[in-house]
Amino acid sequence: MKYILEYRSFINEGGNAFPETVSVKREDIQRIVKEFNDKVVQGIIGSQPGEPIGSWKQKPISGDIDVLVYTDLALPQIVDMCKAQGVDAKAFYGFNIVSTKFEPINHEPIQIDIFV
Repeated sequence: MKYILEYRSFINEGGNAFPETVSVKREDIQRIVKEFNDKVVQGIIGSQPGEPIGSWKQKPISGDIDVLVYTDLALPQIVDMCKAQGVDAKAFYGFNIVSTKFEPINHEPIQIDIFV
């Protein structure tokens, strides 16, 4: 039942945890993921660089970026660590995801989902 409630809250947001974020072009994704890894994954979480996953290679524009990160940290710890460094974050427990509002250089804010 817990996962059904988490799913309901996730789909009610339309997969968009941060309405003020924008889509990202495929050609910008690798640069943005590298910056995200440097600043958030390695810089805040202290993990090895994350890997972009999902359908980003098949679509010219993505609504968000999904990044697979290997860490032993719990979702609330990741959220707290991100927020302490000024990166807005929300946990979706049923999916083991932390959604972040990341503001890359020369780009409007985008949503990057950390799959743990």
